[in-house]
Amino acid sequence: MEIHGDRPLDPAARRRQLDAARGLNGLTAAGSAKADATYTGSDTAAVSRLVDILKNMNPADLQRIDELKARIADGSYRADPEELADLLLGRSR
Repeated sequence: MEIHGDRPLDPAARRRQLDAARGLNGLTAAGSAKADATYTGSDTAAVSRLVDILKNMNPADLQRIDELKARIADGSYRADPEELADLLLGRSR
């Protein structure tokens, strides 16, 4: 850990120093700017599956989700802790 004055170097500044020392100055090997995220083939497949699930959702489910969002936003939704625990544990009431 580097110390500058009486306090350590900011972690973000330290990361920039390390990247510069490694030659990672924000450019890829091709010399273009880095992307914000890197996706692999498995990520793309997972996103594709999720998009398909969303496209095929029952409109009644979407309406229920909208109703719950509205109740949460206006403060009228109250969760039952025991019911939530049962759902998380796979038990039915």
